[in-house]
Amino acid sequence: MRTGFTLAILALSSLTLLPVGIAMIAGRWVPRWWREKPEAARSVGVAYLLIYLVMLANGVPRVLDATEGVGLVFSTAGMVLMAGAMVMFAVAGLKGRRRG
Repeated sequence: MRTGFTLAILALSSLTLLPVGIAMIAGRWVPRWWREKPEAARSVGVAYLLIYLVMLANGVPRVLDATEGVGLVFSTAGMVLMAGAMVMFAVAGLKGRRRG
């Protein structure tokens, strides 16, 4: 049952975070409120991709029934990726505040 739930979450994140993050980085899609600040939207796109990688880092070892050590390594990598996502959200906030 846990594997099915994990696979559902991975599928949902693949359908939401991945395409939105890629579109924002490529400049193909920018939310209405960020049209004047596309560089802030790109930073948020990078943050979305980092969060997607967190989902993969935490989900794939569970689906593959990896050992506890492997799970710990991937969970640690997920925490580092999440810290990177928080930094990118902060960068986006700073870029969005600049008067241009």
